[in-house]
Amino acid sequence: MNCRDYIDHLLSAHADGELTGAELREAKAHVASCRECATRLAEERALKSLVSRYAGHVETPSPVRAKLLSLLAEEAARGEGAMASGTDTVRDSSRDRGIRALRRPAVWIPLSIAACLALAFITARGLGWYPRDSVDVVYHPGGNPEFDTAVAYYAKFDHHFEPNVPSQSYGQIAAAYVEAHMPGYLWNFNGSGMTLVGGRLDKLPDNRPVTFTFYQGSGMSLLCTRYKVHEFNPPPGAVREVDDHLFYSYYGYSICYSYSPIGHFVCLLITRQPVKQLLDSVEYAME
Repeated sequence: MNCRDYIDHLLSAHADGELTGAELREAKAHVASCRECATRLAEERALKSLVSRYAGHVETPSPVRAKLLSLLAEEAARGEGAMASGTDTVRDSSRDRGIRALRRPAVWIPLSIAACLALAFITARGLGWYPRDSVDVVYHPGGNPEFDTAVAYYAKFDHHFEPNVPSQSYGQIAAAYVEAHMPGYLWNFNGSGMTLVGGRLDKLPDNRPVTFTFYQGSGMSLLCTRYKVHEFNPPPGAVREVDDHLFYSYYGYSICYSYSPIGHFVCLLITRQPVKQLLDSVEYAME
């Protein structure tokens, strides 16, 4: 089974606990061998967990529901790649399956709740993006522009981080990110002495959407940055590699670089901790 088949046919039912027999065994085997689909499954379950917290207390306003359904239909049509350019005459089996799956109550309910949590922010930004604060990026000669940008944002947020999405829980931040078509997976560094401070939706200097998730505690801090890339070109010079995570020592900072082929997102973890300490934090969070 490949990732597309799992996501199209089994992911939602797997998260709901509806699979049995051969399908359940096939889904478990795939997730056990595929970190990206395991992440998607965790995100799906995180959204569904909001039901127990908010079901019966919120109702999605009709305009928000219509807008979100439209976005979901577009997402189903384009899969994980670029937005399809087809018209209403374009019909294919994957689009039909995707829309039918997205209309299932087990999928719609948690997404509806996520929309309600983000309603005030959607209204404020007119279904666009939050305005970004300026950041001064110092580009090192012969350095890596991605790393230089990450260092600049980390230095800024380490001095003062102000969330611009609901940040009282992991679920709130994940819901806001997913609603903005960004990855909802959040690292948990509690075991390393760092707690979640909050999250931000923003844009990079080149105008690409980005999420910033900040952690702090025990005299340490760490910034997780995620954004889409067109091509996967891992920077050279990694000092360690663990699974799909590359670790770098860069001008006094430690950076963990990883890439998700589903959606083509890069994840950069940056801190002033030594590389060994960052490695330990990542390995602990992955357990």
